[in-house]
Amino acid sequence: MKKEFSAMAIATVIACATAALSGATTSSATNAPSASPGAVGRRHVRASERTPLERAQRHMAALQRHAQSEGGYIAKPNSRKGRIVFVNEQTQVPGAALKEVADTIAVRDRLDVEFVDAVGGERTTPRNAEARKAELKANAAVFVTESDEYPSMSIAAPEGAWSIVNAAAVCKGASNEAFKKTRLIKMMERGFYTACGAMNSQYPGSMMGLARNVEELDRLSSRAPLDVIGRTMANLAEMGVTQEIFATYKKACEEGWAPAPTNDIQKAIWDKVHTPPKAPMKIEFDPKKGR
Repeated sequence: MKKEFSAMAIATVIACATAALSGATTSSATNAPSASPGAVGRRHVRASERTPLERAQRHMAALQRHAQSEGGYIAKPNSRKGRIVFVNEQTQVPGAALKEVADTIAVRDRLDVEFVDAVGGERTTPRNAEARKAELKANAAVFVTESDEYPSMSIAAPEGAWSIVNAAAVCKGASNEAFKKTRLIKMMERGFYTACGAMNSQYPGSMMGLARNVEELDRLSSRAPLDVIGRTMANLAEMGVTQEIFATYKKACEEGWAPAPTNDIQKAIWDKVHTPPKAPMKIEFDPKKGR
């Protein structure tokens, strides 16, 4: 199995966005997605044309820019707990193209998400999905496989926090490779939310709307609705999965977990927070008020 930890995408976004604070340049020699989505080969990209990953990365970069005066945003060490795994076993769409789903959830929701490419190995079925999830030591798992044994596009067990996406049914009748990718990415994300107990949304036509066939699936939005994301985060917390805590450097200093400063802005904040006051407050003991 080839494993790729999508949580790296978060670190890349933070590093690239905070580079402006220190005047440093960030190397792009990383396997994580670029923190400047759409910058290469694409100009004047409309917001509606951006992928969910690009939107999440742009949002993170905007947060960093707005927090420059407070030292930028940093991640609290060891605050992200639990593990979510996407396992690719199908051959309809290259695994590298599907990793975007794991990266999007990792960046947008600040979770530890892993993408495992297991093409050629044992296929996951409803009979062994629970055991496969236990082997992966995952709190929630989505298995993307392909099988002609059943016509369903997906099978989910929220009580076991796993789901299976059947690429053979999802990609059936797709006119080109891009169409296959779009369908499969949508079903993978639907499978994740369903496995976490968030099966429907109050918003008509959203990603989690009813899809009885691929034609109805094509008509659904490719964006995850906010109510489903919120319910998923609450359910994951009950399973022991927590989001990585982000705070400004100033807030981290005040709470006592900020690392050593790396630029002039952070150093000024560090010195201000850690410098004892010149006229400390004095509290005199009043015996009338007791001990």
